[in-house]
This record gives sequence, structure tokens and C-alpha cells, in this order.
Amino acid sequence: MKRISENQNNIYNIELNNGMTPGYTLTRNSNIKVTADENKINSHQKTVTLGSNKKSPISGGHDLKALDDFFMSELDIQNEKVVNIPKFKIKNVKDLGNGIYEVNYLKLAEDRASTEIRYRENLRSKTVLDPEIHNIESLTKKVLNKVQDVITQDDVDRALTSRNAVPLDISIDGMKIRTYIRANPINIENYHLDTTR
Repeated sequence: MKRISENQNNIYNIELNNGMTPGYTLTRNSNIKVTADENKINSHQKTVTLGSNKKSPISGGHDLKALDDFFMSELDIQNEKVVNIPKFKIKNVKDLGNGIYEVNYLKLAEDRASTEIRYRENLRSKTVLDPEIHNIESLTKKVLNKVQDVITQDDVDRALTSRNAVPLDISIDGMKIRTYIRANPINIENYHLDTTR
């Protein structure tokens, strides 16, 4: 064997002396203790809140029903007609398969100097799960277990040196997920599906 190297997900890449790679990979389990407030994480997944991030003003709501309820609550419907100008509206929805959707939305532009009604574009999309197919509580447990298995000391060091939660990318059941961790103790703050990688 020529070399063994480890990537960020604790997967060992093996290179043999002849330059070939064998038909297997090795994984290392972490002995770093990871905690999470599962109730808080599940609440974030199922509840839409408005945040201050200009590119991503809708926080949480990674559950399709919760996000749908939020957008419906923006509408004032009288006699089967919308009679208000909603602050948020859906631009389009992309079906990514397996009960996963990417929702692009618009936010009403707040321009007091103009009477023109326009919406801001270029907001980050929301990736949501259909609760009929994916159980949020079960997925949260899988996320906690996966992070426990793959976290490295380098991840801990990144979390220790940052004031903010730091990302840690994992995959579960073919879904790419970005988790956010903090140090002292190592705690999972949140997670969401990551369709950008």
C-alpha cells in the first residue's frame, strides 16, 4: 500500500503501490461526543420564521406543509379572490424527486419612495421535504448519528475558532445535507438539504 488519506467525511482513500485503488473504502467512527436539542431542531424544520438575512429572509420551514401554510397565510382571500398584496409569494417550485422540492420565492420590495409594486428576486431558494414521505423527527435522529460518526478534530477546531456555527456536510439516504455545529460542547444547531453541491 502506498498511501491512505482521509477526507472531511472520515472516508479513507487508499492508493496501492501500482497506482490502482481497491474496490472498497474504509470509514472511521469518531469518538467525539455530539449533542443536539432535537425538539428545537424539529421545531425549526416545521416552523417558518422571518429572519434578517436579506438573501434568505425566510428561516426554517423545511417541511413542505409548513412552507405551504406560510405562503397561504400571506394571502387575504375574499370571495375566492386575493385582495391584498402579499409580502412573500412563490415564484416557482422544482420537483427534485423523492419528496424533495426547491421553492423559489419573491419578497415584496419595500421602497417608500415609489408607489410601484415590485418583488425582490435572487433570494436563496428553500429546499423542503414532503412530510408524507420524509419524517422530520427520524431524519433529525439520522443527522445526529451521522455527524457523530463522521466529525473530526478538524471540524471541532473550526467550530472552536468561529463565533458562528460552522457548516459540516454529510449525506443520508442519498440526500446531501448541510449541518451547522458549534463547540463547547459540540452541538448541532440546525441542518437543511443542500442542493448546491
